[in-house]
Amino acid sequence: MDNSKKPYHKYKPKRYSYIDNEGNSLSAAGILPYDAKGIWVIGEKGKNVILYTDMGGRYDYHDCDIYQTISREFNEELYHSVEITRSQMEELYPKSKRIYIKGPKGDIVYVSVLVHVDTLAKLGIHLSPESFSNCRDKVVKANPSVPDKLYESVELKYLTYPEIEVLLKQNRVSTRLRKILAQFNQNYE
Repeated sequence: MDNSKKPYHKYKPKRYSYIDNEGNSLSAAGILPYDAKGIWVIGEKGKNVILYTDMGGRYDYHDCDIYQTISREFNEELYHSVEITRSQMEELYPKSKRIYIKGPKGDIVYVSVLVHVDTLAKLGIHLSPESFSNCRDKVVKANPSVPDKLYESVELKYLTYPEIEVLLKQNRVSTRLRKILAQFNQNYE
């Protein structure tokens, strides 16, 4: 097959993983901001609906470590409307609660770092749906040749715990967030 005619976004690069201090081979990681009343999530395009998920994604060997992966994914998914640095993540990681997700073979492949919104505020990070929307619009307008369907993150939203329960019943929560929420303890204050 002549790969020169294959669209770029259809290539499936080899997945690499990062071995953390506990020996887990993490192929992806993310962050889940929370407080006593709810969580902040990203709305992504699903089939005919928006699915809600944490802010995370694949480890890339260029990241060098999982802190950079979390930082990069957070910044990208929020269209740089706010940013967290790798060094901030490295400092937060050992102090934060973490939820580990197992892959199909039973090994841990994903970590979601739970960070209280007050902790983010102390770092100057304030989540804003309006700022997210403005930054997303600028990115989309600046790249007219990129199909809109490739911009997966469409919404930054704060969900209360009762709202999450409704969305879970409506199957409007990603599999990953569903697994995180199954382990999530609302009393992390």
